[in-house]
Formats: sequence, C-alpha cells, structure tokens
Amino acid sequence: MNHENKLSFKYARFALRFKWQILAFTLLTTLFFAFQIKNIDIRNDPDTLLPQSNKYVSTNNFIEGFFGMGNLFVVSIEVEDGDIYQPWFINMTQEIHNKIAVMPTASTANFISIAAQKVKNMGLTEDGSLSFKRLIPNTGISLTDDAQAQKELDFMKEGLANNPVLKPMVLHEVDPKTGEKCYNNEAGCIAKATFIIADFDNGVKEQYVQWVRNVVDMIQPYADDDRVTIAIAGEPYFLAWMMVQLIDHWYLFVASILVAFLFFG
Repeated sequence: MNHENKLSFKYARFALRFKWQILAFTLLTTLFFAFQIKNIDIRNDPDTLLPQSNKYVSTNNFIEGFFGMGNLFVVSIEVEDGDIYQPWFINMTQEIHNKIAVMPTASTANFISIAAQKVKNMGLTEDGSLSFKRLIPNTGISLTDDAQAQKELDFMKEGLANNPVLKPMVLHEVDPKTGEKCYNNEAGCIAKATFIIADFDNGVKEQYVQWVRNVVDMIQPYADDDRVTIAIAGEPYFLAWMMVQLIDHWYLFVASILVAFLFFG
C-alpha cells in the first residue's frame, strides 16, 4: 500500500513543511482571542441551560423573578474568642450587611441577618400589645455605655431565642467542650458565628465579574481582622468567580503556545 496517498500522511507532510507558519498563526490567533475574553458571554448559569419552555422551569423563573431568592449570597462571620454577643462584633456584622445591601441589583427586602430590617424581636408590651422591634438598633450596639450595650445585646439574644425558625438560619452554635455543632438548643452551647444571607436579582448575572471583584474588595478588610474568620459562598459568587479566574489567567493559553514553540519547534 502506498502510504504517501493517505490523507493523514499528506497532512503530516504539510504540517512539517509549514510548521513555523502554523505555530505563528496559532500563537497570533491565541493572542487575539485572549484579549477578547472580556467580551465573551459565557453561559455558566445552569438556569439558562434548561429548556425554558418546560412548565416547571418557567414556573420557577416566574417565582424567582417575582419573589426573588434565586441568587443567594452568604457571608459567614465567625468570632475567634468568646461568642458573638460583643458590641464590636455585632457592629461589624451590621456594617458588612449595610455595605452588601447598597450594592447594585441587591434585593434588600429579602436579606436575612441579625441586622436585617425584616428580622425583629416579636413579643408583648406591658399592656399586652404586640411588639415588633429590630434585633439591634439602626446605629448599632452602644460602644460608650456598657450598661446600654448589655441591654441591647440581651434584647437581641432574647429575640433570637424566641424565634426557632430564624435562629438556625443566622446563628452557628457549638458545644465549647467538644466543638461540635449544636442542633437542638442544647444547654451550654455558645454562638460562634452568624450569617448574612443576601439576595440579588437576575441583573447580577449581567455584571458578574465586576460584582464579584467588588464583593472581594469589600470583604477583604474585615477578613484581615485577626478577631474573626470570614467565608463567602453562594451560587452568584461561585459562577462569577469561575469567570474571573478565566479572565485573570488568560496568559496560560499563551504559555501553552510558547511551550509548543520551545519543545516542538
């Protein structure tokens, strides 16, 4: 059999004959597309990969569009020493909450945290009327009056203790002896962390890269504080960070072509 007539042989001979031209063309093409990465519309949102005409998908899209809670972003703030019932810690949590709440596309009404306006201490007044008050004052816990600060912290603690639905959503309690998480209000457990559950509308998907960069820049000063450990999670953060990693590491595509030049040229 005459192998020279095979298509694969002809292709190999062509590639060897014009290898430098092919490598140069590949390098230039890679560089061109590397600089265009910022303009690529990457569909990494699983919601867009589903059949939009499906009745279950369309119903879910309607509910998320009308009520929200489809793009949840969570910030965990854990105190290193003691429990969360310290004025500086509560005020830090409120400060982070307020900064996230003013970000573009934030659905502030859906936020859940100890600093959220919708989260209240429900009880009775002295005359028997219903009382609904925020867990912490708008101005935060007092830093100048210890007695007032303790009163405000006790009020917040009481409000959380009286709400068995809300408490597990915003508090992480552990047994100080074993370090194990408490699930059923076991005696002696202490609150070591609190959560800010933030919601964003679908507009966040159109500005994922800038949004997640702003989030990281905003959280970083608090994460550098040795008194706390901060973690962030949620679908918007995960999907946005995938895109940021692709943009920030574009040079890996160019490096792969340079390796081809060095070892196969």
